[in-house]
Amino acid sequence: LRKRSLIEGLKRLLMLRPTEVLQSAVDQVRAPRTRVLVAEDNPVNQKVIMAILKSLRCDGTVADDGAAAVAAMEKESFDVILMDYQMPKLDGPAAARQIRAMEKERQIDITQQTPIIALTANAGPEFEAECKDAGMDAFLGKPVHKGKLRDALWKLTAHKGRSPIGP
Repeated sequence: LRKRSLIEGLKRLLMLRPTEVLQSAVDQVRAPRTRVLVAEDNPVNQKVIMAILKSLRCDGTVADDGAAAVAAMEKESFDVILMDYQMPKLDGPAAARQIRAMEKERQIDITQQTPIIALTANAGPEFEAECKDAGMDAFLGKPVHKGKLRDALWKLTAHKGRSPIGP
């Protein structure tokens, strides 16, 4: 799938005139960057995730727990949420349920909801099922790997017209 996408992208690029290539690059730089809310209580994990997001040309905002994530969503909009599964005050699934309820109250269509990616060291089908039931859209294990995060972000935000996720 990736190889095919790369070949197709190269074909399109080679068919463009130099001025079109330059304009495409300018448009990408001007496009708004993907805004990511990082709901994570561990300071080390926060730093790692923020560094990865920066390398992917995304703007990250940290919420120290699930309650802070819900509060941030009440004030601002984000393109995607990275939600730790286990946090103090309000865990990831409970925070996701509150965010989905808030979106429903605001009459946000399901296709326009903010995607939520669950992050957890607890791998297994029961954790994935709980996250899906809570309204989360994707599930990534910890430690977070740049390639897997990049792929998940791309899949969930490509339609939003934001600056492309970096390498």
